[in-house]
Amino acid sequence: MLMPPVLIGALVLFLAGTQVSVQVDLSDATRGRIGPHVRDLIEQRLREEGFEISPRAPLKLRVEELHGTLRLSASRGDERFTREVVAPEGSWKEELSLELAQRLTVLAHEAEASATPKLEAAAQPVVAPEPEPVAEAPAEETPPAPPKDPPLHLTAGLRLGVLVRPPSVDPTLAFHGAIPGGLFEPVGLMGVTYAPGPGLTAWEVPLAVGVRLPIALSSWRLTPEVLIGARLHFFTASAVDTGGARVDFLGMAGLSLLAPVGPFKMGVRLGVDLAAGREHLLGDEVLWSRGTVGFSAQLHVER
Repeated sequence: MLMPPVLIGALVLFLAGTQVSVQVDLSDATRGRIGPHVRDLIEQRLREEGFEISPRAPLKLRVEELHGTLRLSASRGDERFTREVVAPEGSWKEELSLELAQRLTVLAHEAEASATPKLEAAAQPVVAPEPEPVAEAPAEETPPAPPKDPPLHLTAGLRLGVLVRPPSVDPTLAFHGAIPGGLFEPVGLMGVTYAPGPGLTAWEVPLAVGVRLPIALSSWRLTPEVLIGARLHFFTASAVDTGGARVDFLGMAGLSLLAPVGPFKMGVRLGVDLAAGREHLLGDEVLWSRGTVGFSAQLHVER
């Protein structure tokens, strides 16, 4: 039996005023990049717009981070709405959290609106369609090109400070690069240390690769890292040697504490180096000497 049009219209108005339930899903990389508070901010904004938060809601909102690009999606069954937000390294977490909350709310409204026409169509009286003339089959459309992956994003910086290796303290400078976006970030380093001695002068070049683990602490970031590689040891001529080069195994561990300063991140790094101890001797006279373990303190700047 067909329902009267008045009852059908009332049912449409009742369902349209019903609070829509949504569920929010944030990837581990997103929480690590922005912080756990971003979920509370997003859910608060959704409630202000009239949505109900439920872990089993049919409308699912998700945020994923892919190499510095945040991909937002709202899905209900087979329907899916997506947006992308480019988040350069050094973005303020508070501003980024507000933008994510606003854009997810807009996506939720779009997904909600897409279901409304189906409901309104059911309320219209059934009218037999007029026969349409037979038209020629349209030409096949070219399928849309698949979405391109976001460009690879790199982080680069420098470290300037001192390296303490008994019995001496040497100035040191290093450049590093990293690939952000994952839980663990690959990192590479190249530097130079000026190490003068009483009988000759040495220049040492560390070359190392490894991984680091960024940990968000509000607007600060704590980053431990571990690297392995080699130390190139170049020394000048002495009374018994024309000079030359040596290569030693090198292990490095460090901890950086950084805060955003404009487009940069600045802070300090404390580290420990482990390599073979080395001496240059002339009889009983020590021309140059450095120990096995070194301790570094450096100014750390990156972008």
